[in-house]
Amino acid sequence: MRILFVIWILFIGANRIDAQNTGLNGSGAEFALTAGNDLNSMLDVRVYPNPVTDRRLNIELTDQSIQELRISNIAGSVVYSKKFQVPVTKHQVTLDNVPSGVYLLRVISDGNLTRTTKLMIRNQ
Repeated sequence: MRILFVIWILFIGANRIDAQNTGLNGSGAEFALTAGNDLNSMLDVRVYPNPVTDRRLNIELTDQSIQELRISNIAGSVVYSKKFQVPVTKHQVTLDNVPSGVYLLRVISDGNLTRTTKLMIRNQ
């Protein structure tokens, strides 16, 4: 159950999880979990096309530079990773050896802001 919850949190791109005890008299029997995206929404990332159909993915940041890109499958295996030494605001990824499926794209900016988004790949 915990693994499914972690995958769900990664899927929606939350970077903060708050737990609040809602049990009566502090019994701790019930907890309310809240996933927050407040820092996630501060990084303006444009990802297109999504779904990817021609093996090329474009990633653009409007107000910061890209520090790192990482694409992982749902099992957590990294299928693409790139760290940038020179500041760039846009980058095109070629996904020739990546099979069709659902992936997580994580973009880390030079200001250490992170954005994780769902990426669909439909290679023919």
